[in-house]
Amino acid sequence: MNKKILKRAMAFLLITTWTFYLVGCAASTNSVPANVDLSASSKETSDTTSSTSSASKANRVVPQIDMKKYAGVVLTETADAGQTYLDETLFIGDSNTARLSTYDLTKFDQTLGVVSMGIQGALSEGRIWFYGHDTGYTMAQAVGMLQPRRIIITFGTNNAGGSSTEDFISAYRKVLNAMYAAYPAADIIINAVPPMGKGVSDLEKKTKSIIEYNKALVELAAELDLTFLNSAEILQDPATGYAYDGMVVEDGIHLTDKALNAQLKYYRTHSHVVADTRTAVTNVPSHMPEPATVETTSTPSLNLDEMDATELDKLDTVNVQYIMAVEGEEPKNDDGTSAFTGGVAGSAKCVRGGSTFVQIAAAAGYGFFVQVTPGCAMDGDNLVVPAEYAGTNVEVIVTYYVQ
Repeated sequence: MNKKILKRAMAFLLITTWTFYLVGCAASTNSVPANVDLSASSKETSDTTSSTSSASKANRVVPQIDMKKYAGVVLTETADAGQTYLDETLFIGDSNTARLSTYDLTKFDQTLGVVSMGIQGALSEGRIWFYGHDTGYTMAQAVGMLQPRRIIITFGTNNAGGSSTEDFISAYRKVLNAMYAAYPAADIIINAVPPMGKGVSDLEKKTKSIIEYNKALVELAAELDLTFLNSAEILQDPATGYAYDGMVVEDGIHLTDKALNAQLKYYRTHSHVVADTRTAVTNVPSHMPEPATVETTSTPSLNLDEMDATELDKLDTVNVQYIMAVEGEEPKNDDGTSAFTGGVAGSAKCVRGGSTFVQIAAAAGYGFFVQVTPGCAMDGDNLVVPAEYAGTNVEVIVTYYVQ
């Protein structure tokens, strides 16, 4: 009788051990752990936990944050702050931030995302445009103009593998200080650099950068008395540092709809709600798409007085290149053609010794913003093309918008 019991016990132990082995093997893949449900429909994702580790401390590539050391710095799980929390937030970053409004998860006015921008560009590049303004602004300048209650800033993807951690943090510090100087009432939250996945060249090198960046960003947040949002923990396998399957598109860089929804859910459930210390918010401009950029041809050095008639005749035509960016539906004439003279590409005559005018018009209900090659100018709705541009190309960038 005792031998039968012993045999059954040994069999049970063997089966249990084999089961745990199989489960352990399954957990070592790059799939999302069972305790993290990232399925998403529109703007909602299923509940996620702040602990997503599928690896023990012994085989982690991504180090765990010392929550005791950084208590009050790293945002921990809270009650869901709701959609209002997101609506009160200005999102600043690169193309992964821009994708929030692309997927209609945030409003364009509250989303300042610039494709391919690294942290250095946030301070030096005038890439944020507003209707009624004839120039672009840096991220810091835009913060002062938009006067947000809070900011969630996410940079690092375009620095990974190319910028040392020291240079990255030095630039990040300057950007944060500039934003604070521009608008001290805004609550600035530093978000973790998201992971990359298969499809990225030098994935291992860039992943190492991202891990080092995030560790240093926690320290920077503590230094500047700011908070850190560790949203990467729901996107990143701590055993490899790579993005979980389904979190990035085929290029391995850009976050999927599912990942973006998971991020927003994480923001709401790791919220930082402080008193709104802003005074009256006034004169807030409306964010517009960045106008298309082109390489322009410099003005040729021509001495018209020394040219004979034959030479001058050869310079009669100036090519006007129309480059159009449209917010909303492209304005059309009744016959279906583009609603400005010349179409997307055309040409105009250049009168010797004078100027030619190319009229640009918009359909009813539309306005437009125009950039032209340096040396040209707008006279009302007309483009003034100097005679010196004869025989050359002139670029005209027309951005239409709904009035």
